[in-house]
Amino acid sequence: MAEIGFDLAYANIKPGGLASWQIKMGADIGHYSFGVLSDAKIIVKTLADNDGYGRQKPYALDVNASAKTFNTSKANVLEHLGKLGVTYANQILTAINGQKFSGQLGFNWRLVCEGGMAKRRYLELFADGQLLIDHATYDDLAVLLAANPTAGTPTGTDSLTGWDATSASRVPAAFKGVSIAVDGDSEDVGSIRNERLIVTGVGSKDNYGRSTVNKILVECEFEMRQTSAELALMSAPAADSGFAYAITLADGAILTLSTDLGFHFEYDSMGDIKEDAFIKVTGSGYVLPSAWAGIVS
Repeated sequence: MAEIGFDLAYANIKPGGLASWQIKMGADIGHYSFGVLSDAKIIVKTLADNDGYGRQKPYALDVNASAKTFNTSKANVLEHLGKLGVTYANQILTAINGQKFSGQLGFNWRLVCEGGMAKRRYLELFADGQLLIDHATYDDLAVLLAANPTAGTPTGTDSLTGWDATSASRVPAAFKGVSIAVDGDSEDVGSIRNERLIVTGVGSKDNYGRSTVNKILVECEFEMRQTSAELALMSAPAADSGFAYAITLADGAILTLSTDLGFHFEYDSMGDIKEDAFIKVTGSGYVLPSAWAGIVS
């Protein structure tokens, strides 16, 4: 009878987490790194049905991985987000304990800019997919756990050419400023607080549970501390006016959203004299991945 071969040495009590994550999009030659990771994990579990006696009978594997990278420079990361996840990706994930995971997995992402100077901007990564437990030809557990997957060398023809998340480009999550335009010239909104920008690669999963991205959701909000223009702002959405944002991030990167986001307005004056009145502006909308590079400057 075959044995599983458990090795009970205490050296086999190993840490979790991921040390590195590399990705190769579609027909690209090279794998590109996501740099230093945090809150990283990978979970591989069986998919199973119960038989007539209530006993689980596995038939496939479900793979999910996630992590954050804090290196989000404008030129090397932000400008290239529209290229991530638009097709299946060959990925190599190396655990802190040395175990490697590799294969054709789905991918999507989320850029989070929230918390002001007290927090860091980061890019959140997600990989997913389902595969057979054991098969002579198709991807299975043996392929996922290949001992030494080979990472391709980046070339100038790769779609991710220019991507570099390995440089030390950690940036606070604050907005440096916001300008808005309502059927006219752009105006600086002045002092703000509680700003938030979330940019998410959105798509769907195929029949193998692999995500791809075909649109980008942009969500932003901020509170204006100077409340001189609340009546003008209230009349703008009523007239269905065109609305434009220019958001300058802490490192000087500018997101120019000319007609891409909606507009929602809230004037708050509460808490007696102990609190300040403020104007809260929120807006969201979808853009195509191909348009993203033109939004960031």
